[in-house]
Amino acid sequence: MRSWSPLDKVLSKATENIPNLRADELAWVTLQWEIAVGQDLAIVSRVERLASKTLYIEVAGANWVNALKPLEARLLTAMNRSFGEERFTRIQCRESQNFAPEKASTKIKTIKNSVPLPSDDLGRDTEGLDMIQDSHLKETLARIGRHLKHSASLLTLVVLLTNCTSLPAPQEGSGASGSSPQAQTPVPITMGPSYAVEKIRKLKEKNPEADLRDPRAYYHYLMGLQSFREARFDLARDHFTELVKYEPGREGFAQRAVRLTLRTGRLDDAATMAKKALERFPNNPTIRMVLADVLVTQGKHQEALDQYGKIFDQNPKNARSKLMMGNLFEKMKRPQEAIEAYRAMTLADSHNPLGFFYLGRVLAEERQFEEAEKELNSALNLRPSLFEARKYLARLMEQQGQYENALEQYRLLKKVLPTPEIKKQYDAVEKLVASSNSMDSVNSLAPLEIKQVPLHALLGAVYYEQAAYLESLDEFRIVLATNNDLEIRLIVSKIYEILGRVDQAIIEVEAYRHSAEDKNRVDLLLNLARLYGMDQQMDKSVGLLESALKHEPRNDRLYHSLALAHMALSQYDQAIITIQKAIALDGQKEAYFFELGALYERKGKFQRAIEAMERVIALNPNHSNAHNFIGYLYATEGSNLDRALKHLKKALSIQPRNGYFLDSLGWIYHKKGDHDSALKKIKKAMIYVSPDPVLYDHLGDVLFSMKKFSEAHEAWKTSLALTLKKLEDPTGEVPDPAKLKEKIRKSRSQQKNR
Repeated sequence: MRSWSPLDKVLSKATENIPNLRADELAWVTLQWEIAVGQDLAIVSRVERLASKTLYIEVAGANWVNALKPLEARLLTAMNRSFGEERFTRIQCRESQNFAPEKASTKIKTIKNSVPLPSDDLGRDTEGLDMIQDSHLKETLARIGRHLKHSASLLTLVVLLTNCTSLPAPQEGSGASGSSPQAQTPVPITMGPSYAVEKIRKLKEKNPEADLRDPRAYYHYLMGLQSFREARFDLARDHFTELVKYEPGREGFAQRAVRLTLRTGRLDDAATMAKKALERFPNNPTIRMVLADVLVTQGKHQEALDQYGKIFDQNPKNARSKLMMGNLFEKMKRPQEAIEAYRAMTLADSHNPLGFFYLGRVLAEERQFEEAEKELNSALNLRPSLFEARKYLARLMEQQGQYENALEQYRLLKKVLPTPEIKKQYDAVEKLVASSNSMDSVNSLAPLEIKQVPLHALLGAVYYEQAAYLESLDEFRIVLATNNDLEIRLIVSKIYEILGRVDQAIIEVEAYRHSAEDKNRVDLLLNLARLYGMDQQMDKSVGLLESALKHEPRNDRLYHSLALAHMALSQYDQAIITIQKAIALDGQKEAYFFELGALYERKGKFQRAIEAMERVIALNPNHSNAHNFIGYLYATEGSNLDRALKHLKKALSIQPRNGYFLDSLGWIYHKKGDHDSALKKIKKAMIYVSPDPVLYDHLGDVLFSMKKFSEAHEAWKTSLALTLKKLEDPTGEVPDPAKLKEKIRKSRSQQKNR
């Protein structure tokens, strides 16, 4: 039985809740058929009868039988989805004399885009169905309608979910440069003509007080959730923005739309949306927080303070609002008010180290050293890895003449944060302590210069460390609104990479590169080349690496990376030339020789491949893969088998449970004519690796040599199946399908002759 997606399950549960709908299964199936095939085909087909697993359909003419046949799999899926189980396995269509094809064609032209769904008030059998010419369809809808008196909106949802895949979807843009690489003119999302939309409109006209939801709301909600799960936040934002238009009274939808607008870098739009949303939901702290954060980036500090204040007044436990207020007071040169705000933050959330850190920092700036030391230590007790707090504490110790304590802090920082500034300050303080704190040394000691990290950047880093990537992304978007910082861009890019959006990760780095003064920084080009490679755009990786080499022509790592890119494009000659250049610059890296050997093997130059692998072993005698490579090459050639055996035994002494090494060893035994040992090793290899076509091919060869033709036949069949599957996504070695088919033919022939 097939597995059901979450959407299938939601749909099946929704339809099960329709009152008494299963009382007439034929009527129920008829309705589901009309939903599944759509408007045009519903006019020329109808459910005749049901069997245990077969659905019998009448159609208006033999040509419609042929038209429905290619759709059978999709229609079965749609029908079974309505049951939540595999109710039907087959659809049997036949021409019916009760249909007239010419009239059916006329009906299609007449009714197209205008056939209404059943009303929620069809107690009078055919009210609202006058436009339907087919008496059977009219009767069916009228009968079903009696069971749907209070469920029209639910039926509309079913129709919408069943057909939403055919509706146009917005296209994601390629992004732009600057602080919001996703920012772009939103693509209009239109539903097009819809049964459900038109029917609900008419029902609302008839009964304005009826509690009926616009079907487009369901569509945008489901599409928004799907886009969100795929980390396509720009599309999710567009869908939730549309959803708010149809459901203006739902606070959660408005909040999601505002947050997504911020997450995609459209900060001005986020502020506008937040202001409108707060008119309806004035007590929503999340929406108000987004507004306040954006106001700060716009330089509207007093307005932002007012918004943060309202949040705290509504909820005195909201620590973030006080943290932001304190930071704003610092920017506005109002230190006493900043101290009060930070103290309020520590009271609201006594487990948050940031409140204690910022309080300690501003107290230190105000030269209230004793209190500052206490608060900074509190921050470090809560989070020892808060390096910014440790820097301030070290400098505070210096300012108080506590050089030994300062040295201890610098020693810790030097281990985890060995920047040139930290190393320099550590050396200076260490020298000072060693000189017994002479006055000359004290006077010559310059205090540590600490570059202030923006609060949102620090918050984003904390969230990132906690793997709260979406919250981290929101904070970094605020930072990037005013500072196109490379480090932040790279972290945002990494977040998208983690979320599976390599394409968006590329956009983030390209956005920085577009506005950077030095567009050809080697580290930047390398990172982009890596991302393009992950996105299967190896040609762009090659171009970027070649650009990097123009700036650092003696960088062997760049040649190595370029060789790997050429390998991925199957450009083996260029790869060989490039890796040889890397070796010319640094001939002591075993990885370079190993890749050179692999390239020679792919070019069929086995002796050169062996020579390269021997150079690997000369550099690293315990390089197990090189030993395996040499042994396998000799076995493939059928030469130097004793030497091959020696290499494989060495490889297995290093990795005794490596299935591929065991396969190579088995293959050597096979070449030596020791088929029993070969069979034993290859079967053992299969314990340690997932089903692999090469291993099954080798197994078949060994079994065939042992005249076990039936078993060889099955092994080769398995190898062929795995090979064909692997060819769809080729990674690693695969046998030749044509050769496998010939082996299967030979084994079948041998079985017949026995």
